[in-house]
Amino acid sequence: MRGLEYPEGIVWSKPLLSPLQPLSFETSQKVFQHISNKWDEWAARLVQAVEGLPLALTIIAHLAQSQDCRFLWQQWEEKNIRTIEREKGHRLTSLEASIELSVEGYHLKSHSTALVILSLLGMLPGGLAPARLNCFQNLFQDTQSTRKGVNALLKSGLAYQSFDTLHVHPLIYHYSKEHLPLSAEHMQLLKQHYIDLSRKDGSRTVISTEQLLEYKNTGHILLHCLKTQVPDKALVEAVRNYSWLTTEETGSFVPELFDLLEQKKEFLSPQCIMDYQLEWGNCLNDCGNLSQAHSMYSEALKYAEKQEDEIYQAKFLLSLGRFHGGRCEYDLARSYFTPAIAIYERYNILADQALILSHLSVISRMQFHLQDARECAVRSIELYDQIENKDDSAGYSWMALGQADQWFGV
Repeated sequence: MRGLEYPEGIVWSKPLLSPLQPLSFETSQKVFQHISNKWDEWAARLVQAVEGLPLALTIIAHLAQSQDCRFLWQQWEEKNIRTIEREKGHRLTSLEASIELSVEGYHLKSHSTALVILSLLGMLPGGLAPARLNCFQNLFQDTQSTRKGVNALLKSGLAYQSFDTLHVHPLIYHYSKEHLPLSAEHMQLLKQHYIDLSRKDGSRTVISTEQLLEYKNTGHILLHCLKTQVPDKALVEAVRNYSWLTTEETGSFVPELFDLLEQKKEFLSPQCIMDYQLEWGNCLNDCGNLSQAHSMYSEALKYAEKQEDEIYQAKFLLSLGRFHGGRCEYDLARSYFTPAIAIYERYNILADQALILSHLSVISRMQFHLQDARECAVRSIELYDQIENKDDSAGYSWMALGQADQWFGV
């Protein structure tokens, strides 16, 4: 929190807690000695220079483990003199100087892989498990050099491990992002990895552990892709599949992703546009933004009609039917389901016919048309029986049939 104002919409302690103060010189000395096991005149100058900032102090103390304090102080002074000359009076903050000295220090210079990993972490706010670095093996020479690079980052204090995941402090994350960008080749490999990860499986009902663990990183990379390049079909598919992972627990990049797609839809094919409109409507509906969801489905239906694409018309009619059915607007729901099932019958798409019939069964039961409810459920099950590679959706039809029979007293 900056300043002394309460964050809007967040429960906060009252009265406000006092701002955290920098460490005292005595405490800083103890921290420096504990990490580096050194103390002399030059160490005292370094500790005085970092101004009690814990992160800057930790980084410089890690450097002192393997380098002479006098040499480090000379580097510190030279770096600030160069910066003042180059930028007309601007002096590096103690934190900036600490990070730069560490990046240019022996530990990282002798392990070039360490800098690549640090650059990689500058694009991955969720951190990265060292065991998963093999996913980016094209970025590194071999497994041994990768392991040495990780160890060099840990020894330098620039990175730390938590729950088997390699992280950097947020300030170092932003420093890496700004000052240590990945090469164009490495960035392309990174983008492709996360696009492929998002597109894996391609099912709302099949979400891998890997996808959940990489949720934050994937969202960040997809945002970067949409901001820096013209979207193609693969990227739209990745955003669509990524939206299926959205939960309250994981947070979401999804609204911003869909906003960016909307801004760049002039570059997309009609099919790609209708794909993301459908998923955007679903996400809005799932998040309780009902008015926006209905508007999205309705606009998308008009767009599909303009494109004369009957399959997508049926998809949006189905979505609108489910939307109104979920709000007990049964006659309105039926008015969308009826033309949708007619389209699916013409194209012999059995799964979607069966799905709509199961919805119609529930609607009929709620309107006390019990015979219709039972007939729709039975027809739905018969259609599912004709499908070779069916998912677990048939269970919904059996449930609808059981409920209809229960009301019948069977």
